[in-house]
Parts: sequence; structure tokens; C-alpha cells
Amino acid sequence: MRGWLIKILQAFKLLRFFNFNAYAPVNKKLFKIPLMGNTGIVNLQISEPWMTEILEFIVSFEKGKFVDVGVNLGQTLLKLKSVNSKTEYIGFEPNSHCVNYVSKLIKENRFENTCIIPVGISNEVSLAKLYFTTNSSTDSAASTIQGFRKENAIKFSNYITLLDVTTIENAVNLSGVSILKIDVEGGELEVLKSFHSRIQQDQPLILIEILPVYSQENSLRKKRQDEIEVLIKNLNYTIFKIIKHKKVLELEKIDFIGIHSDLNLCDYILVPKNRLKLFLERFNDV
Repeated sequence: MRGWLIKILQAFKLLRFFNFNAYAPVNKKLFKIPLMGNTGIVNLQISEPWMTEILEFIVSFEKGKFVDVGVNLGQTLLKLKSVNSKTEYIGFEPNSHCVNYVSKLIKENRFENTCIIPVGISNEVSLAKLYFTTNSSTDSAASTIQGFRKENAIKFSNYITLLDVTTIENAVNLSGVSILKIDVEGGELEVLKSFHSRIQQDQPLILIEILPVYSQENSLRKKRQDEIEVLIKNLNYTIFKIIKHKKVLELEKIDFIGIHSDLNLCDYILVPKNRLKLFLERFNDV
């Protein structure tokens, strides 16, 4: 469907009554984008071009599985498939509305070696709550961590299932992970703890978003970030901050994440120290 018609439906608040496929280019490749009411609009204009650039770089030499913890509406999936359609993709997403949409996205584009598993990742098996900060049922900022955002910012919550990686590996083969992406709005600590043994074994590159602490008074975020830094150190990984405001993608090696308030500087690549020299050689050759 043409973009102008979609804009008209949006302007008259009629899009929510329609279900159809549109088309959008991602990294110069055309994909079918299901629009299920208002769900899917975000995929018509892919944001975060830096992620595509990062994926182009690391997928060129990382040939194992891509594990995506926090799929949302498949934004990273589209970028990955635009870079290499053959890369095996395993996504984890606890929000049933997002799972329904991404299942449609996978089917319509006939993505191979691609699956989405309808659970969240934690270091414990539990029935938990997903806290939404907007009235959207596919809110990309929804978090499983109570208190991560101010109570008055929470619009509603839904129950979700959280599983640990040990339980999942009884049914799903996760061996051979080469890239682990974590975007879970505050739940990074539990994901890293859950994947600890798999990370030790496979030594994947880790793409991770860690949202700002903002101030020393934000004790919950500061405590969790401190624990993440200790865990990263114990896993023998080096932290690189992704600098996105440059014309050319830049990585800055850091020892600590620290306290800041810049949402443009909350994405990181974690690199195993035993592969650090080779990683930097490849990055400098790009």
C-alpha cells in the first residue's frame, strides 16, 4: 500500500480498522511489513541505522546463531535479515501482542532459520509482570523490573512468563551463539546471569542496551548497573560504548559505564578479551 494512503488513514484515525501488508526498504532491501491496525507502523521507517552498520560489521565474520532477547516488533530482525538472510535467528519476547505481530512478519517474508519464543529471559522461572509506560500494548519501553521507572509513569501491567536459559535449553538448541543482543529495558542483569554458562562456553559478542542511571540517588539502577559491571568483568569481557552521533560509527573502550543521562550513549558491545585483538583489527579495517 502506498505511503500517502497510509498517512491519510492515520490522519483520520482509520488505520486501526485495517489489516494489510505494506512494503519498506531496510538497508536497500525490500520487506513486507504487516500493518495490523496501528501495530507495525514503526517498521515502515526503520530507526537506529547504527545497528545496521554494526550488524554488517559483525555478521561478516560471526557465523553462528544470533540470539535476540527483547524482540519487540522485529526491528532488529529486519536489520539482520537485510544484512544476511541466512543467519540463524532465535528471538525471545514475553509480550504476546509483539509475538503475534513478529510471527506474521516472519511468515509474510518467508524468513528461514528464524523463530520467536514467547517468553522472557531471567535467572529464575516465574510468572511476572510487564510494566507498560504508554497505553500501547506493544510499548517498546515496557519493563519487567518493578521500580525501574517511577510509579506514576506506569500506565498498566500484564502477566508474562519468564524462563531461565537452562530450562529453555531442554527444548531449544542454543549452542553456537555468536551474537547475543539484549534490549530488555532494565532486566539486563537477570538475562546475563541466565546466559552466564552459555556466554562462558560460546564467547559471543554481546550487543546490550543499559539505560542511564541519571544520578547517584537512583539507587536501584545504580546497584543493578554495578552488578552488571562486576558480572562483565568476571566473564572476562571488555566494554565498548557505541558512539552514534559521529558520521562514522565509533567505539570507545571504557572500564566503567558510570553515571550519565545521555540516551544516545546507552548501547554497548561487549567483547571477550581473548578475541579482543582480532576484533579491533577487523573493526579498524572497515
